[in-house]
Amino acid sequence: MTYLDLINNLCPTPASRMKLITIRNQWTDSYKRKAISMIHPLGGRVVDQAALEVSLKETHGAYLVTFMHSLIAAGVHLDALLMVPLSVPLTRQPITYSRVLDFSSESAQVV
Repeated sequence: MTYLDLINNLCPTPASRMKLITIRNQWTDSYKRKAISMIHPLGGRVVDQAALEVSLKETHGAYLVTFMHSLIAAGVHLDALLMVPLSVPLTRQPITYSRVLDFSSESAQVV
């Protein structure tokens, strides 16, 4: 099962997709991103799950934290959930990548 298949299976309804969008908006807002991320030792930013949970609880209550935990338990990596550019329609159309991603081994190397 691909990443997109997994996300589409876990978020089939407009309500679940709205929850997904709300969680992902924590990363797209640059001020919130600084509060919910930390610098990785090899470079770049990674998601700080505890800080994300606090941010979600403050603004939306615990139901989004529960939803996020169900996604993680199903095998969705939290960094990928927030950082991979996705197009998430609120209709039953499939969730897709919002741009072409380079998955080559050269692009994955940390310099």
